[in-house]
Amino acid sequence: MKQLILSISPHIRCKKDTGSIMRSVCIALCPALIAAIAIFGWRSLLLTGVSVLNCVLLEYLWCRLMKKKPTIGDFSAVVTGMLLALSVPVGMPIWQLLVGDFIAIVIVKMLFGGLGCNFVNPALVGRVCMMFSFPQSMTEYANYVSKVDALTSATPLAVEETAQNAGSYVTLLLGNHGGVLGETCAITLLIGGIYLIWTKVISPTIPVTYLATVAVFSLLCGSFLHPLLSLCGADAEVYPVAAAYARWTLLWGGAGTILNLLLSNLLRAEGRAALAFAGVTLGGVLNIVLDPFFILPQYMNMGAAGAGLATAISNTAGTLFFLLCLLRRSSTVLSLRPCHLKRTGVYIREILSIGFPSALQYALTVVSLAVLSLFVSKYAVEAVAAYGIVKKLDNLPLYFSLGTSAGLLPFLSYNYASGDRERQRQGFVFGVSITVGFSLACVIVFELFAPQLARLFIQDDMTVAYAAAFLRRMVLCMPFVAICHPMITQFQAMGRTRESLICSILRKGSLDIPLLLLLDRLYPLYGCALVQPVVDLISLIVALVLYRRLRRTSVV
Repeated sequence: MKQLILSISPHIRCKKDTGSIMRSVCIALCPALIAAIAIFGWRSLLLTGVSVLNCVLLEYLWCRLMKKKPTIGDFSAVVTGMLLALSVPVGMPIWQLLVGDFIAIVIVKMLFGGLGCNFVNPALVGRVCMMFSFPQSMTEYANYVSKVDALTSATPLAVEETAQNAGSYVTLLLGNHGGVLGETCAITLLIGGIYLIWTKVISPTIPVTYLATVAVFSLLCGSFLHPLLSLCGADAEVYPVAAAYARWTLLWGGAGTILNLLLSNLLRAEGRAALAFAGVTLGGVLNIVLDPFFILPQYMNMGAAGAGLATAISNTAGTLFFLLCLLRRSSTVLSLRPCHLKRTGVYIREILSIGFPSALQYALTVVSLAVLSLFVSKYAVEAVAAYGIVKKLDNLPLYFSLGTSAGLLPFLSYNYASGDRERQRQGFVFGVSITVGFSLACVIVFELFAPQLARLFIQDDMTVAYAAAFLRRMVLCMPFVAICHPMITQFQAMGRTRESLICSILRKGSLDIPLLLLLDRLYPLYGCALVQPVVDLISLIVALVLYRRLRRTSVV
């Protein structure tokens, strides 16, 4: 009887071993290293060599200390050393890079059992730790120039001004600008990726999908950013700041934002609401922590661009958390291969019946907010700032209602499909009770403490006065929203696309813009704050009428 061999996943048999795969990765990184030497000088080679030797030595010493067979022959330590070296600027002190190597190899990799047992990429954690521990060294891109014909400036990702200041696409492609060693010359990274695809080390599906997504966002931001921001009321003075924030959140953080939302909903659909909540909370807390670090002058001093960078990093962190949760669970099948995606064609009707009304509502919300901002921008600058503050406070009960509705959807859908109408009704009543109770509490707090809440964001007396006046008018819609969102969710759970679509369109896009024109003329400035309460009241009445009609026809 042959001995049963137990090993960690993945259990895939192929001719390639770990060593051959890692050697292929090293070869794929060589073009980036050569470009770094050409752009930044021979110190790039010194940093890479020291980092590789340190990683190999640390892994060897750990294996000897733990009395294990040395694993340096699989070249994984070499890959980690090269990745860490290529992720730092040329002026990075060697001792700081050695610290990053130690964190990556000893703490992240070997302490968890070595290759295959580490919960996250060691090089990624090493880079993050160096960024937080040595932010000045990790961002000093312009102080080290190797040649006169290879001048560098601030990395394009840190430029807050217009896109013209970031250089041409040819410059970005060739890498003749500031940045870390391995990320400046984009063409060498593409060459390395093509090599890995050609040698079948990686599949082209995921990288091509990601690059295509980024390309679409780049096109949209590059072509429509100025008119979109202008539509939202950004004048010549405000536009550079708004554009700096938008480029980070839309261009660099857009993919992370989309995947964050998608994967969190996937976890909720699996009944793992706690993990979904943990991932969303992780992103939110990280955003709060990073905002002062990137924005304030005593730290990174990036201003609005820093706020956008913090948002992009937090959404990406949430995405990585969700991927880790999904991919480490054997019962979860996550694939982006076209052959698998074709199978969803039979469910396209059901998917659209649930998702299209929500997608349309969010899209119309963006349009509505843009029009509202444009109307408010006609008045004082303080009024514009006050309206922005109020929308942040108004989002508290709104997001609570949306979150409760998202939790209700699978519950209501299951009970409706199983024919348990009583349990469906009880769940709906319970959800409405929660949202209405929370909204009424917000109404009381906002009415009583409107100026104090506004002062949490700004200390200007005029802006605070505008914000308090806006807030006390806009809170009138909160109880209506608390019922309207669960009603829309009820329609979605029943597969009633038409009713859900009607309510979604009424709330955003169809009623609010005409009412805005009317109320702004009758009640200048503050009429904008009265639009949403009127719209939500009308939407609620229509939703109740539609629901009553369904009950008469014995659908519910």
